Amino acid sequence: LRHRACETDDGYLHRDKNDDIPVINLPSGETFCVPYEGEKEGDPSRTEGDLPVAAPAGVVVFRVERNRIVSVEDGGGASADARTWQSYFDVDLARANVAEVAFGCNERAVVTGNVLEDEKAGFHWAFGRSEHLGGVTGPSSFRRPENVVHQDIVYAQGSPISVAAADLVTPAGERIAVIRDGAYVLW
Repeated sequence: LRHRACETDDGYLHRDKNDDIPVINLPSGETFCVPYEGEKEGDPSRTEGDLPVAAPAGVVVFRVERNRIVSVEDGGGASADARTWQSYFDVDLARANVAEVAFGCNERAVVTGNVLEDEKAGFHWAFGRSEHLGGVTGPSSFRRPENVVHQDIVYAQGSPISVAAADLVTPAGERIAVIRDGAYVLW
């Protein structure tokens, strides 16, 4: 998250709002940050890891290196789904950009299948465009206009996959627990 500022979607969008991000969605209630996308010469992104994603036949795993989804693997009974996702990212590499990391904090939000509410119920991340949230990947980064996407993947309680643990790590190396067993422990 270095080189970035965390933002809030607090539902306040008035003319006097002092904010770099002129966007909200309803319901509101999240804090979000665009991961550093590696746009500074000689300073690559360090965003990496494996992200499990629910698929119709099971689970697929998005492997991330330098803030990009570089491969999609079968995480359990979903080899056809993994191939479909891999083809989706192969069509346009800008789709594979990790565009957002966010914590929904609307205590009334529940997972219903409507991503705009689901994302307010807990942790989520997104791939694709990020410029509208403070990043550098925008529509011009995509090969064709119809490929432009910002897709949230939600891990809130009630989602097929939840977060076992999430910690924030300060520049000094201090770990601050945020989520344990799918529930917030930092309020």
